[in-house]
Amino acid sequence: MLQSGAQISDDGRTVAGKDATGAVRVWQVGSSAVPRTLPVADAQSAPVALSPDGRWLASVSSRGELAEWDTRGGRRRVLGNAGRGVDEVSFSPDGTRIVTASRGTAAPVRAWRTAGGVPRTIARSSASNPSFSPDGRMVALTRSAPDLHREGVVRLVRADGGRPTVPPLRAVGIGGARFSPDGPLLATAGLDGLARVWTAKGEPIAALTKHNDYVSDAIFSPTSQYVLTTSNDGSARVWEAVTGQPLLTVPLSFDAEEAAFALGGRAFAAIEPDGSVRLFQCEVCRPLPELLKLAESRVTRQLSRAERNRYLRPAVTP
Repeated sequence: MLQSGAQISDDGRTVAGKDATGAVRVWQVGSSAVPRTLPVADAQSAPVALSPDGRWLASVSSRGELAEWDTRGGRRRVLGNAGRGVDEVSFSPDGTRIVTASRGTAAPVRAWRTAGGVPRTIARSSASNPSFSPDGRMVALTRSAPDLHREGVVRLVRADGGRPTVPPLRAVGIGGARFSPDGPLLATAGLDGLARVWTAKGEPIAALTKHNDYVSDAIFSPTSQYVLTTSNDGSARVWEAVTGQPLLTVPLSFDAEEAAFALGGRAFAAIEPDGSVRLFQCEVCRPLPELLKLAESRVTRQLSRAERNRYLRPAVTP
């Protein structure tokens, strides 16, 4: 059984997490192969991150050693020293950069290239849940709210030097932020049960109202049209990103800390406590042509004249 830090790749095919002994284990969803155990230093306390394609895993030891692991072959390479006290690590969407940070110590926030080279220091204050923009040029750094009644802050800084790009995003309960795949939007997860959608310029767009407990994650669909949220209230929900309209609620028999869209956005995957992955269909997330075909396949009668007049009559323009 996984105990903490379960993560899933963007395609829903690779899972990484720590078991009861603290060992870091990686396996392929649907494969009969034995999960691979990676000999990560200080594994029980080390922060780890799975690359979006599931090919690599990054870890930081208690002494600050940043390493990258091949999840298929087990090969390890050291990228450098991130500093003692680092407890956050994250990949860029293309897997070529890594950001390291600390929630509560003086360890600086640094951006690293997996190909090597000198890392960039982009902030000298504490930060949690660092997240790269799709092009890798910006990083969202969160100062999480200490409780659901107080304010959290998200700063958007340049990955090449840490200069702020826009005024900080501020809202009660903010606990983390993610960019949309196309870049113009961010979604924040909240301790107050709210997820929020913002522009990358820091302007609020929509409040996704509402879960009955804290939102553990908020992630965009591949098209950036929808947001998937998971919560401690035992549900996963799908929302229209720009309007905040709720589209789908899926009751879960477990608390999903990590989820991801799969099958091109037509479904989403969530990790159960034992490490298994469950796949849930998201019919409302399908492209419009598929939705029309689905609707046609389920029509059991012709529309009445009144229904045709109400729903199909073209609008009259003056």
